[in-house]
Amino acid sequence: MFELFTKSKYDRELAKLKKQHPYEESKEYKELRLELDYKYNKIDEYTKMKGLIETEYENDDKEKRIKLIELDKKYNKIDDLEYEKQLNDVNQNPWAKIHFDYNEKDDPGNIGVEIVYNDYFIRKLEEQGYTGTSNDDIVQSWLGHVFAANVDVTDLDLDEEDKKEYVTKKKVDGKFIVG
Repeated sequence: MFELFTKSKYDRELAKLKKQHPYEESKEYKELRLELDYKYNKIDEYTKMKGLIETEYENDDKEKRIKLIELDKKYNKIDDLEYEKQLNDVNQNPWAKIHFDYNEKDDPGNIGVEIVYNDYFIRKLEEQGYTGTSNDDIVQSWLGHVFAANVDVTDLDLDEEDKKEYVTKKKVDGKFIVG
């Protein structure tokens, strides 16, 4: 009896919950436990929501991963770029994006450029015949073709002899590219 008065309100509610739901692996118990832990500041809102998603979608891995990515975005755990990348990973879509990093106030003279991509993008490039010793080499090879294909030879400041040496047309996968 004395023990009843020395336990905190949280401990009493937790004991009551365990008595009502002896199977702690049940979905109902997990959800009620998360609510109780949140109510008594044992966990923050993000942790509660994450636990609810993991409980709700425990048998649907893809949907669970999508919901967790959306939660991370909502709570600013990931930025827009990482959000896009992770969603494309879950959906197994090849994805790449050119990301510019420019801070006019702190460093107006520098512009950082980064190409962000996922493994599915690399696989797609490899299927198309691009090779390299690393993923970055494969992407560099692809970028070289993209840029070369979009160069107007008349814009190059080369004499005729250099143009013959450096500018050639090649046929890759049935398409002509300049390179």
